[in-house]
Amino acid sequence: MQRAIGELTDLRERLQGSRTRFRERGEVVAAVYLQSVTRIVGLLTVYFFALMVQSLLERELRRAMESAGLESLPLYPEGRACVRPTARQVLDVFAPLSVHTLLETGSSSRHFHSDLTPLHRQLLKLLRTPTSRLEFQVKQSTRLVNRLHNLMSRVFPELATLQNNLQARWVLRLLEKYPTAECIAKARLTSVTGIPHLPTAKGPQVHQAAAQALSAIGKSGLYSTGRTRRTT
Repeated sequence: MQRAIGELTDLRERLQGSRTRFRERGEVVAAVYLQSVTRIVGLLTVYFFALMVQSLLERELRRAMESAGLESLPLYPEGRACVRPTARQVLDVFAPLSVHTLLETGSSSRHFHSDLTPLHRQLLKLLRTPTSRLEFQVKQSTRLVNRLHNLMSRVFPELATLQNNLQARWVLRLLEKYPTAECIAKARLTSVTGIPHLPTAKGPQVHQAAAQALSAIGKSGLYSTGRTRRTT
């Protein structure tokens, strides 16, 4: 009994110390009640990997600062110097970066992304992340999304009325399997509703919208590919 009480006291002190270290790192710790040991192990595994990634990020950044002869970085509010940056502070710097979607007349839309500041570039350079390549990937992704919106507004505008975000996983899976409204309309309803990540309620709506788009294309004398139909 005394041994069990001693182990319990030691465990409580260790947990208290862990919570103190979490507060120092800027983490919020709260009680979590799980129903099985498997869930507890899974949650602890996620915490382990998250803390490991944070520790590696901090170590890489501090070593890079030492190699570059930097004593501090302006990571505190008002640009105040920070001698020992933490992963939370680095992530907070990148938090304001965002992508904005502008919905225009009809179903078309445009995307705009935030530009990197000199501090962002400095952090990425210290973390050995090629800034130019990252910016190129972001701009390329934005161009592809805009191109997809423009293309869909011409050949299948009804889809945008059902889903504003054409980057949704089910939309990409749907277009991968059925690239045109004609293909969707001719497919079986069960095949369309079987698209991964497609909400159950939207399956019949997508199928019906494709049929309406195909009917409109037929009346206007256009194929779903956008080419005019030859008439005699």
